[in-house]
Amino acid sequence: MIIMRRFLLVALISCSLLTPVCMYKAENSTVEASVNQGDLVIGGDTVYTIEGELDISGSIIVQENATLVMRNAVLNFTMSGNYQFNMTFQNPANGNPCFIAENATITTNNYYMDMSFYGNASMRANELSTDDYLYIELYMNSSAMVSNSTFGYITALDFSILNVSNSTFEGIYDDDYTNVTILNSDFYYLEPNENSEVTVANSTIGLLVVESRSTNYSITKHKPSFANYWNFQQNCSVISPLTGMAPNVTLAETQVGGWGFAAFGESNVTVSDSELWGLWGRGSSSTSVYNTSISYFLVSDDFAYWHLSNTITERLFSRENSTLWLVNSTSNEYDIEDWSQISVSWYLDIHVVDSNGTSVAYADVTATYPNSTVAESKLTDMNGWARLALMEKLMNVTGSYPIGNYTITTRYNTHEEQQSENIAGNRQITIPEFPSFLILPLFMIATLSAVIIYKRRRLSSET
Repeated sequence: MIIMRRFLLVALISCSLLTPVCMYKAENSTVEASVNQGDLVIGGDTVYTIEGELDISGSIIVQENATLVMRNAVLNFTMSGNYQFNMTFQNPANGNPCFIAENATITTNNYYMDMSFYGNASMRANELSTDDYLYIELYMNSSAMVSNSTFGYITALDFSILNVSNSTFEGIYDDDYTNVTILNSDFYYLEPNENSEVTVANSTIGLLVVESRSTNYSITKHKPSFANYWNFQQNCSVISPLTGMAPNVTLAETQVGGWGFAAFGESNVTVSDSELWGLWGRGSSSTSVYNTSISYFLVSDDFAYWHLSNTITERLFSRENSTLWLVNSTSNEYDIEDWSQISVSWYLDIHVVDSNGTSVAYADVTATYPNSTVAESKLTDMNGWARLALMEKLMNVTGSYPIGNYTITTRYNTHEEQQSENIAGNRQITIPEFPSFLILPLFMIATLSAVIIYKRRRLSSET
């Protein structure tokens, strides 16, 4: 089965690399080292080639069937603010706008800038170098093939196709039925969403965040690791109803430094025994987390519901109408907003013994709130122990509200014992089945009974 998977993976990758991106058109304009003031607009069937170094104080717009070529070139955008200029490939007519880069560098003067492709626009880049401030965006069936390059972030949306090989970059975000293939590359961030198809092979990922909507799945024993073969839908047993969307993410021979999972819509997710970078819950999703550590943050939005047990998070963000129950779980930082609320509970382990210190099995143990309503009730096990999960406090945007003292009642047959306990962390207590004030009277009654019996027997023997 593994061999077949790898065969299919190689076949998929080979086919994706053959996807045509853009073709050369007859060149009719070449620009060498110079300065361009204002926007550069290229249209029709024009092929505009940049060689050497070009400083430009404006945007570059490529449309219709025009092509922008950078060959052995450096393109410097002399920006003085974020998003002041842009590179846009749009409005296809009688063909499609295209960008070709061969041994090229693009700089933005350390300001953020978009390089956007719309409507079947295409990009082919080999040995392209950009800084992290340039964001490449693929929309509306656009496509890109990037190899042997160093760049920042790429966003792929709206049925776009992206192939990256032998490259180093910051990250890729994809959505809306996109198809992404990454080979032999080193990058920090990958976020596949909805129904996208993503294949990564022989690569290193710093952080993989998988987002799904209205799906049911489980995450078990996920830790930073090397994946010989891993598929999100298979390994996490994803169930996707008609309204659900889950990306099809496949990893082969790939190192993952950190995992993150996001549940949207009406998702139902279970996480256990894992070491994750982050978790997100939005919409009306429900997430249960057990025995897990979250190194960066947990984010809860909308009407999301959470149950955390034996779990540690670095930061917890709770917003809107979300609800979280924490049982033996903590966060180093809490950020609570809007109408969200967090309930903090701990374990109270109760040992019930008789007057001789012998464990009492099947004794009834009940905890009641200060208003006398029942919080939780259990029977002791064969060893006389019962564990109750009792809330310490409720937290919301206005503050923290402790519950106060609980009344702990134990009953066995006709015997009953009570004591008051304040819950501010995990605790163990021992409760005698017989109240201490009954021990002396019982001893006296037993002694008196023995004396009476002894005297009666003695009188009987004398008569």
